[in-house]
Amino acid sequence: MYFYQQEEPVYMYMQGMSVIAGQNIDQGQFVAQYAGEMLTNIEADRRLAEYDATRAGVGHALLVVRETLPSGTACLRFNIDATRIGNIARFFNHSCDGGNLRLEIVRSRGSPLPHVAMFASKDIQIGEEMTFSYGASADSMEPTIHASQAGTLVKLKSSQRRRCVCCTKNCLGYLPGSLVP
Repeated sequence: MYFYQQEEPVYMYMQGMSVIAGQNIDQGQFVAQYAGEMLTNIEADRRLAEYDATRAGVGHALLVVRETLPSGTACLRFNIDATRIGNIARFFNHSCDGGNLRLEIVRSRGSPLPHVAMFASKDIQIGEEMTFSYGASADSMEPTIHASQAGTLVKLKSSQRRRCVCCTKNCLGYLPGSLVP
């Protein structure tokens, strides 16, 4: 399905590059797969440090996903970097109110690598910005799914956090971080 007004994202004054719904999308409908390079934890940490050091981190799209196993005793981490190679999903911005998209981990039989699928978490109207929560708030511990384009993998001091510009009434002021190592 084609959900966007154009194939390229649009520029929004505060948020930067963004994706706008080109048609109405029903709750629960598949929207996109988050595509990019699958990285080891070591390579993901190296790239995050590189992006932060070069200020390229302002526009990078490294998604860190943590999945808690059904036993609750272990957490799997996988990293998808769409900064260099990716699709339109890398331009879905953060929203502190949870946005209108939800992430789901999907596995294909016979494939050891998971996929991150994005579905409409509520009805999305034509012209609405496509957003999702990049993760738990910086002061909570929610390791189930942590998605962070900002790459904040540890609890950060206020001076180290990136300012949030989601402009929702529930905006926390900063992009999410995580206490999960």
